[in-house]
Amino acid sequence: NTSVIYAIILFILVVLFWLFMSYTGFKRMKASSEEAFRAVTMCYGARRKTAESLVRLMKNYIDGEDGVLQEAADTVAEAADADGPFEIITSEIRVVGVIEKLKETAEKYDDFAASKRYRKLLDELALDDRNIATTIRIYNTIAKAYNEKIHGLMTRFAAKICGFKELPMI
Repeated sequence: NTSVIYAIILFILVVLFWLFMSYTGFKRMKASSEEAFRAVTMCYGARRKTAESLVRLMKNYIDGEDGVLQEAADTVAEAADADGPFEIITSEIRVVGVIEKLKETAEKYDDFAASKRYRKLLDELALDDRNIATTIRIYNTIAKAYNEKIHGLMTRFAAKICGFKELPMI
């Protein structure tokens, strides 16, 4: 009788230890993913600042394009106010679209398109895009590992009990 009780107690302790270890592993991975997503949003912020500089520059040198410039300024401002991963990602997709419209508009004005300040901003946008791509790659690597762990054979139950949910991929 006592050996059965000890076996049950040992089993419960092993399960509790496994749950605790799974929980701490999930917490660590979740914290890493949040840190990586913050890095992505910081890079998005740098691109928005560059886009704002481009809009200001274009307003000073190009007449007759107020609609495009206002749309760009509004889109960038809305993206800065985005909250939550889905809203942030979708708003940044719109920012990419208005940056492309700004580039198309600028190319209609040969002198402006050839200016050093415009070219410098294009270089900054290219750097911003490379930084975004790098941070997204890091985030997605972490999110993929986390999601695989959540769906793992031995950890699915622990993830469900502890309330861990799948992370979005960017």
